[in-house]
Parts: sequence; C-alpha cells; structure tokens
Amino acid sequence: MKFINIKYFVVFITLIMSLMTIILIGKNFYYSNLNKKDNSDYIQENNTFFLNKIKSLDSLLLVERRFYERLSLDLKKDIELVKMNSELLVALNQFNGRNLTIEDSIPSKILDNINLLSKISLTHKKDSLKILKFSNDIKRQKIFLLKELKESAIKITGPLEFEFLNTKYIVFIADNDIHKISLHLTDLSSNKFMSFDKLNSYLEKKAVKPLMITNGGMFHKDYSPVGLYIDEEFKLRKKLDTSSISLDDNFHMYPNGVFCVDTSDNYFVLSTIDFKSKFSNNLNSLKIATQSGPMLVIDSTIHKEFNAKSVNLQIRSGVGKVKGKDKAVFIVSSNPESFYRTAILFRDIFSCENALYLDGAISKIYLPGKNPNSYAGNFGPMIAVSKK
Repeated sequence: MKFINIKYFVVFITLIMSLMTIILIGKNFYYSNLNKKDNSDYIQENNTFFLNKIKSLDSLLLVERRFYERLSLDLKKDIELVKMNSELLVALNQFNGRNLTIEDSIPSKILDNINLLSKISLTHKKDSLKILKFSNDIKRQKIFLLKELKESAIKITGPLEFEFLNTKYIVFIADNDIHKISLHLTDLSSNKFMSFDKLNSYLEKKAVKPLMITNGGMFHKDYSPVGLYIDEEFKLRKKLDTSSISLDDNFHMYPNGVFCVDTSDNYFVLSTIDFKSKFSNNLNSLKIATQSGPMLVIDSTIHKEFNAKSVNLQIRSGVGKVKGKDKAVFIVSSNPESFYRTAILFRDIFSCENALYLDGAISKIYLPGKNPNSYAGNFGPMIAVSKK
C-alpha cells in the first residue's frame, strides 16, 4: 500500500513539474514576443509610460519652484528676518534662478539657515519644520520618478514629443537592432542635398523610407562639413579637426567630439581626443562619422563651460549614446534653450554618458508621422534613420 502511494506521488510530482515546465516555456515565449523591439504595441506602451512619467516630473518640479518662490517673497516681507538672515535670502534667490534641476532638492546651505529660524520665534520654528518636511517629500518623489523615468527611457524607441521645464522637445531614439543610421551630403553626381525634401526623395528612389532626418553637424557657407565627415557612399570626405585653439564659435568650444557608427553598427559619441585614440588608425572600421562641438556630456559629466543660469538661449540639437545600450538619442528643442538644460536632458533623463551638440538656430527634425511637412531649412551634412 505504501509502495502504491509513493508511486502515485512520484507520478503526481512528475505531472506537476511537466505542467510547470510547459507554463514556464509559454511564459518565456510570451515575454520574448512582448519584448521584441520591433513590436509596435510594446514600443507604444513604453513610450506612453515614459511620456506620462516625464509629465509627472515636470509638474512636480513646477510645484517645488512655486513653493520656493513664495517662500522667498514671504521672507522678504519680514524686515527683521532680512536683517538677521540676509545670507538665507541670497541662497534662496540663487536657487530660484538656477533653471535646474532634476535631482536637486533645496540646497543644504538654505536648510542650514532655515534651521536657524527656529531660534527667532515659535512661528518660524513651525514654518521651518513645514519647509523641511516639504523638501524631504519632494526629494523622495523626485528620486522615485527619476528612477522610473530612467528605467523607461532605456526601453523606448522611435519618435517622441514632450514638454519639460517649459521647453518643447522632439526626440528620436535609434536602436541598432532595428534601425540603420546613415549620413548624407551629396548625391552620386556630387550635387548637395541641402534640404530634407531632396534627401527624402533621393532615399525613396533607393527604396529607403526615412523614419527621421535631422541636421548632422556644422558646415561652412558652401555647405561643406567643418570637421571630420565620413559616409558610406563616398567614405572620407573631410579629415578630423584636431586643433586645440579656442575660437569664438561652438565647434571650437573644447572638448568637441564625433558621432560615428562602425561596420558592426555600434554607435559611438566620443570626444575628439578619445575618437583619435580609438579610431585614427582604423577609419576603415567606420561606416559614418561627423564631427561637431561642443560635447554636451563627457563621461556623465556636463561640459565645464556650461552655466545653469545662462541666458544664452538658442534652438539646440544633439545626439547622445545611452549608457550600456546600443541606442542613439537625437534631440531637437522646438524653442530656445541653454546648453546646460540640453545636457541635463541627455544625462539625467535619457542616461547618455556622452552627448554631442550638433547645431543651434538652424536645427530641425523631420518625422513623417509627427511633422510630415517639416522640409524647411538649408543644411550641410544630414543624418537619416530608417528600418533595417
């Protein structure tokens, strides 16, 4: 009897294990299909999640800014407090004018001064506790939202439009598993394209349907590239500019850099020095390369010349390489923006450890599904993204 029970028990366990194996295989098959990068539903779901989260973060930062602006006004009304804590007002004014900031919370210098308020009166003691609580709550929410944003940004692909910190952005994220990035200057007869319309027509004649076209680096009055330029059809057109003398232009705001794609379709955004070290003796390993400047982000650090309070606002465009992923992020602002804020977006939202400025006021982007009539502008090099 015991033998029969054990036998049935073994059969029962075997059936359970077989069933679990079938379920596991089915689950893995489901998720493998769900996570295919060319699955439109999966891409749309990730993109929608990202847009919702960046909208939430934008709203949270607006609430935070308004709170500190109101706090600053209230403090200015208190003459006694102004006399005793002028340093606090200076710190608050600096904070209000910094145009930041994704991860920043109220600076410690301000908190230190707020703690001193409790020595002035019971009222200020209560206020200081409220301020501290608000600051901690906002900080926790920002950390949580930023974590979700970064996780979702790694997964998104294709075109996006959103508003963040009062600036509208158009973004395209190229994934080397499903996208091909190409660089263009002239046709086979050496006629310069100069416009998205002409390049689009040229590509369509070759049975290539562009998903995105944008300006691909700085150029001279004759539309020739300022720095290094390599494309697939004509190979090396212009050699690497290795000069180190600072000039009064963006290209020569050092470090400048290079965006390139190698023959294995790996994406790179490198400073000119790093590019020279890695590729100067191996240019044949590159499909395309365009040199521009300045670098916006270098090894996850924002360019040292950028100022958070800068009033130098222009249309900005750039390209970044996502850390740990073979994805390239192309960003064009729809209204004037600072270098600093553009760099913040690449680094802190899209996790780009390196990002390169492509150009300023002339910058545009063509997305068939978003802005199909955006053909205006005259350009030198142009970058196109299509499906493989």
